[in-house]
Amino acid sequence: MTFDEAVDAMYTVFKTVWNTRAAVYPDVPGSVPPQDAVLWARATIKHATGRQGSLTGGLGTTIWERTGFVWIEVYSPVGDGLKAGRDAAQEIVNAYQAERSGIWYRNIRMVEMGTDGAYERFDVKADFEYRDVR
Repeated sequence: MTFDEAVDAMYTVFKTVWNTRAAVYPDVPGSVPPQDAVLWARATIKHATGRQGSLTGGLGTTIWERTGFVWIEVYSPVGDGLKAGRDAAQEIVNAYQAERSGIWYRNIRMVEMGTDGAYERFDVKADFEYRDVR
């Protein structure tokens, strides 16, 4: 699995759950939350390590192990934001826990970050690992 294939697969998990709600993605022009967004999220994927996981086998292939983390910040308006944000974060956690795409998600968690301006913020984080066989 290449970097691009893995990133696409990881964002697809989020996009499937988040569907039509407002979201901000890295390197997407104009990707800012609309002023009237009641609930919105910022999705980020970062690779952290990569190492050779095997010697070249008889077929001339090598396993490369890639790791990193998915980080999704969920913002919901102060007032009813705790319930709405927690419910939205739970949906995202459930999606990554259920995902079976060849990417291993570990330590999937939700962290209440507190008030951030006019929003309550909840971070959903998951460590990932996958293999690139070449």
